[in-house]
Amino acid sequence: MTPVEKALLLHGTDVFRETSSEVLAEVGAVADEMRVEGGMVIFSENEPADAFYAVVSGRVQLSQGGREIKTVGPGEVFGVWAAFDGEPRVVTATAIEDVSALKIAYEDFHDLLLDNMEIGRGIFKVLARQIRDSIIAVHEEVISSHNK
Repeated sequence: MTPVEKALLLHGTDVFRETSSEVLAEVGAVADEMRVEGGMVIFSENEPADAFYAVVSGRVQLSQGGREIKTVGPGEVFGVWAAFDGEPRVVTATAIEDVSALKIAYEDFHDLLLDNMEIGRGIFKVLARQIRDSIIAVHEEVISSHNK
């Protein structure tokens, strides 16, 4: 896959949707293609985090303590949180089926982020949406448990 092809795929993700073609070409140049067979673990809880991933095809289950948290598919990214706090992984990512993804190393990403703030805007929007969704899910779970 060429950097331009990678850039086109990344443009389809929520994180990079508002990023210019020029900047996406730079991100595409540092993104590595990877393929993972269904059932294989991509990363585990408590592992040091070194990259995040954009799903090209297939689905990935994110779980914590054996409990499913979320499933991500084409056009979605995962593993982004640790890019900002440097903490170990809080979830395990497992390929539900054969997965093709782009892996972006944090070190490369940080270098690009320093030069291109528009990347940061997309990331922050996605992280804010994830926080909001988590708050809503916890709220609904509390209301559901009170109604029982």
